[in-house]
Amino acid sequence: MTNFDLLTKCEEMVQETFQITGSSKMPKKYRFTLLNRLQDTALEIYANIVTANDLNLKIPQEAEERRRLQNSALTNIKLMEFYIKTALKIGLVTSEQVAGRFNAEGKETKRGWNTKVLDVKYMLLAWRKHDRQVMQRK
Repeated sequence: MTNFDLLTKCEEMVQETFQITGSSKMPKKYRFTLLNRLQDTALEIYANIVTANDLNLKIPQEAEERRRLQNSALTNIKLMEFYIKTALKIGLVTSEQVAGRFNAEGKETKRGWNTKVLDVKYMLLAWRKHDRQVMQRK
């Protein structure tokens, strides 16, 4: 895994978030609450990852800030998961949008929104673990 892979996955997550939440079919009463929050949180996750990636692990203050930004991105991913679950429960999105589409054999034919969020989460956890291992070797 490279950080570029993580950024690519994060871009996909942000694009999916805007595609789903930007629909004119979404009720206006949720536009300035849940939907904007989903969009803002997705963008904040991306910003945290980009900023963390620019910091140097060899400089102690930057390493500490990088870890803080990674943790902030993980917290925001947990919030995204909650917001998506809430949007599903109140009927703003369909289970197909969240979980993806599968054919008769159970093979995924379209990746779901939640899958894209989880991709970012697990790649970010791996990146954070790798950073921790690098720091312990010093």
